[in-house]
Amino acid sequence: MFYYYIIMGGVTNLNTNELIDKIKINKIVGNKNVESSKHSHPYYELVYVRNANFNYFIEDKLYNITNKSIVLIKKNTIHKAIFRDKTNSTYFVVKFYESCIHRSILDKCLRLFEYKNFKVDNNSQYIIDILFSKICHEYENKEENWQEMNEIQLNELIVALYRLSLNSKPDIFPFVSEIKIILEYINKNVSAPVSELSLNTISAMYFSTPYQLSRLFKKQVGIGFKDYVIQSKISQAKMLIDSGNISLTDIAFECGFNDSNYFSTVFKKVEGISPSTYKKMLKATLS
Repeated sequence: MFYYYIIMGGVTNLNTNELIDKIKINKIVGNKNVESSKHSHPYYELVYVRNANFNYFIEDKLYNITNKSIVLIKKNTIHKAIFRDKTNSTYFVVKFYESCIHRSILDKCLRLFEYKNFKVDNNSQYIIDILFSKICHEYENKEENWQEMNEIQLNELIVALYRLSLNSKPDIFPFVSEIKIILEYINKNVSAPVSELSLNTISAMYFSTPYQLSRLFKKQVGIGFKDYVIQSKISQAKMLIDSGNISLTDIAFECGFNDSNYFSTVFKKVEGISPSTYKKMLKATLS
């Protein structure tokens, strides 16, 4: 297996305290797939699956990902790849900040990422393969102004994918109705106090025992109920921090934490760093 990374903008994971090159490319080939825990980050992530077979959990839906699929993950969105087998795979990962997208196509980029995923048709596969090959070639050779060239190529790729997405539909894995309703409820009410989104409270609302809900939720979503609620709140907090206009105390209350100290403790447990450190690192990365 070998790896290349394309990161447009700064850091792979802010809780690692490690700054990386502005532009890198990630190409994964082999039969040992990289599977992370559910997480979110302040940049956009674009995955081109040339050959693989797995599911992708994004926000409150699970998507079937097979050959010639595009996966689109907005910034500060909870997501996780769930591999169904260990067969040989080939896929590319592109991560970038909004600042890398030309303002004339930013609206198209944002609309593109609302699709979450779609398939590349046979007629378009050749074009998409060439675009990814161009990006990889530029990164591998690192000739003069290669970073600027990669940014130009990213914008070209966004436009091409936007055109393809207009006639595409996502392949969504069907959650059982109870879990689908609960996921939608949590995401809609993520600002509610933690006590109002507890396992006991939600199970009582949907005529199930806490044990039944906990077991079914973990089986369907792949994460515990409480962990999902907390990660949803921290994801919202990161999005508010990214906006740069709200104090950390106000963000704590906006995310349903009555105690800003408790908010900081939970944030650090999930992200590995305090919200104030996260804010400083994000500001340094985007400056």
